[in-house]
Amino acid sequence: MVYVCSICGHIYDEAKEEVPFAQLPDDWTCPSCGAEKAMFDPVTDDDGQEKVVEAEAHKLEKLPSALLATIFSNFERACRKQYDEEGANLFHELSIALAPAAGEGTPDDLAAMVDEDISKLYPALKSLCAGKKDRGALRALTWGEKVTRIHRSLLAQLKKQGTAFAAGTSVWLCTACGFVFIGDSAPERCPVCKVPQWLFEQIKGGEA
Repeated sequence: MVYVCSICGHIYDEAKEEVPFAQLPDDWTCPSCGAEKAMFDPVTDDDGQEKVVEAEAHKLEKLPSALLATIFSNFERACRKQYDEEGANLFHELSIALAPAAGEGTPDDLAAMVDEDISKLYPALKSLCAGKKDRGALRALTWGEKVTRIHRSLLAQLKKQGTAFAAGTSVWLCTACGFVFIGDSAPERCPVCKVPQWLFEQIKGGEA
C-alpha cells in the first residue's frame, strides 16, 4: 500500500519502507513537512478521478466577525505588498471595526469551519476551475487546501495538548501561501509552495 501526505505530497511506500504504515507510532510525522500521521491518505485505484460538486453560495453575513476581521487583515497585508496604501488602509479599518468581537469563537468552531472548507468548499471550487481550465486558480486552490489541512492538524494538536504543543519553540508563517510551521527555525523551503526561508515570518502572541 502507498500513502501520500496531503500537505506536501511525500510518498510512503510500504514496499520500499518495509514497515506497514499502520504500525508506525502515533507520534510519527511526515519527514518532509512535519504533518501528523493522520494527514496521510492511502492511494486507491479511483484516485485522480474528478468529482463534480456543486458549490454552495457563500454569504458573508453568516461569517463570524472574528473570521471577517482576519480575512480583511490578510487583504490589508496583500495590498501593502502591492504598495496599494489606499486599499490597505481601507481593509485595516474594516479589520479593526470587526476585531472587538474576535473573542466570540472557539477552537471547535474554527475546526468545524475548516472541516467544511475541506469537505465542501475546495472540492466545489476545484470542480468549477477544472471546467474553466483555469490552471492558475487550480494551483492556488491546491496550495490553499494543503495549508487548510495543516491548520486543521494544528487545531487537533491544540485540542489534545493545549498551548503546550508549541511551548518552548516558535511559530512560523509562510507569507506566500499561509503554511504554518512549528519549530525553532523556519524550513529551508516551504513544503507547500516552495518559496525560500526568508519569506517566512515569526508569529508572536497577539498577532492576527
